[in-house]
Amino acid sequence: MLHVALPTGLALASAAATGLRYGLQGTGNIYTNTARAFYLEDPILGWSVAPERWVWLGLDALGAVVAVALGTLAAAWLTGALARRHRAGHIGRTWPKLALVAFWLGAALCLATPVVPIAAFASGAPPAEALAHMPTAPAAPALPRTTTATADPAAWPDLPAGAWVVTPHGDANTVIAQIAAGEETFDARFGPVSGAITVDPTDLTRAHGEVTVPAASIDTGIALRSKHASDDLRVTEHPAIGLRFGGLTRLARDGAGRFRFEGTAAFTLMGTTLDLPITGSVTRLTAAARAELGLEAAEAILIQARLEVPLARTPLGTKDFDKDTIAVSARFILAPPALD
Repeated sequence: MLHVALPTGLALASAAATGLRYGLQGTGNIYTNTARAFYLEDPILGWSVAPERWVWLGLDALGAVVAVALGTLAAAWLTGALARRHRAGHIGRTWPKLALVAFWLGAALCLATPVVPIAAFASGAPPAEALAHMPTAPAAPALPRTTTATADPAAWPDLPAGAWVVTPHGDANTVIAQIAAGEETFDARFGPVSGAITVDPTDLTRAHGEVTVPAASIDTGIALRSKHASDDLRVTEHPAIGLRFGGLTRLARDGAGRFRFEGTAAFTLMGTTLDLPITGSVTRLTAAARAELGLEAAEAILIQARLEVPLARTPLGTKDFDKDTIAVSARFILAPPALD
């Protein structure tokens, strides 16, 4: 019975290797991602998406390999059973032939199963410090009740006032939503970010403006899941997701060239606008940081913002999600138009 033992044994060995890889990954994901992205600490941006991608196996891959092995064993047993019934004159030749075809198809699939763990192991593993999900800022102490930056000499009064526009800069400008659905947590990335923020450098609490991202740009890391998410967002009807700043309620210096802020922002999703609390930071990028990022602007400001979106107040609702909220993080670099 070598013709049975060889392919099914190979498939079972592949299942064991797939299970080993899945266990080593340690993320407990259900679905396989053939180009999984991870996050790395970035000295300028706080975090960045690693340039490499990894084959990240899910329970679906493990289940598929096991199913191929067991299905082929079942087809082999059925082929023998039907052949015996045919020899006994109880049935014709059609059913034994069909069972034999099913067995050989299963055997061919068994021989292909090693591709699954080999591809995953060959892609390597992310660095030990890499994070599977978008980093979220640790809880910070409550900001002081002062509401203006004018009392602080680091209020950047030397910067030009006016509309600072989002500068194109790849992954630096992005919106990421952390979603829990289907018993799995994953990040949905949107980009590019576009828009402008009007800045008064002598009083940063007056900053106001709007940035948007194309809803159709959603990328969850898995093509089919991204397609379903795009359908759920009705991107043809609602092509943009927006975040409008109307001023900051509190601002506090957080080291050289950086302020933390709290405020309220208008978040627009699928035609519904919600006024939500927002926290984040505004950082004046140094000349060295601008050079490292490849920015040509003579000045640049990095905005990082975070808010929690209550799903019950959006057209999406909570039915298809494992949590009642989605954490949304926005990050973008601004430069004054005259200097961009």
